[in-house]
Amino acid sequence: MSLRRLRTTASLKQLAGVLRRHESRRLHALDVETYLAEIIRVMPYWPRDRYLELAPKYWAATRARLVEGELSLALGHITVPPASAAHEKPAAG
Repeated sequence: MSLRRLRTTASLKQLAGVLRRHESRRLHALDVETYLAEIIRVMPYWPRDRYLELAPKYWAATRARLVEGELSLALGHITVPPASAAHEKPAAG
């Protein structure tokens, strides 16, 4: 497979991912700009093993558990709430 074809395939996969996320946000009635701004604000403080909570499907529930007022600030710490039982990983073993 040529390098050009590999680049095109990767670009198409990236485009497909963007379109899926856009459709997901639309499906869950989220304003795209607001959702992205809030996710960008929260991600530096959010544990990587809990990124699923930031998905459009779960964002409304996750947002409701955040400390009121922190999200509206341009800068500053975001307090990460405890994981909800619905999103906790099952124990191994």
